Amino acid sequence: MQQRAMKIWQLIAAWLVGTALLAGGLIWREWGQSVVRFERDVGNMHRLVAQRIDQHDAHMTGLSALIAVSDPPPVDAIRAVVSNISQFYPRITGIDIVRLSPSGTVFTTRSSAEGPPRSAIDYSLRENTTGAVTLPHPGSRYLIIKRAPQSASSRYVLVLEIDAAKLVDADADGSLDIALVTATSGDAIFKSQRWVDVAPPRSLRLETERRASSQSQPLDLWLRRDVPIISLVTLNPLLLLAALLAGVLWLLRTVVDARRSAAAAGTLAQFRTQEARLAHATRINAMGELSLGVAHELAQPLAALLAQSQAGLRIARSDKPDLAAIESVLEANVRLSKRAGILLAKLRDWVSANPRTHHVTNLDETIAGMVALNAEGFEKADIQLIFHPSNAKCIAAADTMGIEQIVQNLMTNARDACRDAEPRGTSVSVSVFAQGDRTGFSVADDAAGIPAAVAAKLFEPFTTTKADGMGLGLSISRRLVEQFQGTITAGTRSDNGRGTVFTVVLPVVKVDRAV
Repeated sequence: MQQRAMKIWQLIAAWLVGTALLAGGLIWREWGQSVVRFERDVGNMHRLVAQRIDQHDAHMTGLSALIAVSDPPPVDAIRAVVSNISQFYPRITGIDIVRLSPSGTVFTTRSSAEGPPRSAIDYSLRENTTGAVTLPHPGSRYLIIKRAPQSASSRYVLVLEIDAAKLVDADADGSLDIALVTATSGDAIFKSQRWVDVAPPRSLRLETERRASSQSQPLDLWLRRDVPIISLVTLNPLLLLAALLAGVLWLLRTVVDARRSAAAAGTLAQFRTQEARLAHATRINAMGELSLGVAHELAQPLAALLAQSQAGLRIARSDKPDLAAIESVLEANVRLSKRAGILLAKLRDWVSANPRTHHVTNLDETIAGMVALNAEGFEKADIQLIFHPSNAKCIAAADTMGIEQIVQNLMTNARDACRDAEPRGTSVSVSVFAQGDRTGFSVADDAAGIPAAVAAKLFEPFTTTKADGMGLGLSISRRLVEQFQGTITAGTRSDNGRGTVFTVVLPVVKVDRAV
């Protein structure tokens, strides 16, 4: 469960990173679109302002031509033209015709009789005696001053007053911040109300500068747009992409987990097969140690068979054979033959790669048989082998062959530990017990105990303290016990504080269900 939780957290982390990257990508895309929109709006504004400035030049040219018709200029004709201009071009807020010598205003659209500032006219004539000059004027306006006609000897000056705010009023949504600046002096003629030099917090600024193409009105158009960062986050596409990413990651996790499970199952199956082969090999190796016990067990029924057969033969050869005695001899031979057959069948199962199994096992009988088979080996090692049956019909839910292999591994380890200990161990005790709905057995020795460095990994494969050991006996025993839904533990003996006790606890089977 913990491993699964870690996998889910890894999935969540991957989803968060992926969503962050998607959000970054969407923000970058939206920023790119904002730049494109800004460039488009700037281009539209620049073209419109340039067209309007060209219109101013056209009006100046037309009025200059009217002024040149006669001296004095035809005021009525000029008034008709100016009326047309004022109606269709409201940004042109003032038109003046000023005579230089003698000085005076010939024509004006202003309500007061006073014309444009004389200082502005004098300045423009000093700067350019024949062309047009653009000068800032209070109230976000500017003046276009031009000698008309274009001659140094001309006595008339034409003045147009332009409302800069109306010149740049093409920004429909008001998202562009605009400033109009004279190119020659850098003086600001007009700035939009939201114009600030520093971008607002949590905003990104786009800005550019465009030059108007008119020589008579050398103006620079400054344009800015502050884009709030929050406006770059498109929530609906992000939620959709995040949901799609979650689905893809979950599907990927499912596929990866399925492949890992398949690979793990294949590896486990291969390991189980190899483990079974090793278990079979350990049983074959154990046959050498059991051979003395086998010979001892077989010697008694074979000797009894020989004696009984010889006695029966003598009875049969007598003059008056006693049929009852012969029948008794034959019955004894049958019992002894069955006993030898059972022993040989058990040995055959022991060395078989595919031993016959039983779903229930009488622990007292099974372990008693293993004690008998190992008695000769323990006697030769000068180690006492003690068996304590439970006498409580301990029927375990486990197969006989597996229990025999576990007992054999534990008794062999206990014998070797006693033999190699300093001081040498003298006894191994095998006990069967019953505990309510559980049963089991223990194998205890009085050797030196388990080293601390080995205790933590005692049941892991290839862990051993023997010089010639493979370290597989306890690993195989644990696997067999777990297959039987049981447990196996190791600890220090509590009765003498010395030696090791291995305890196997198994599910119990009721006596009336045992077969």
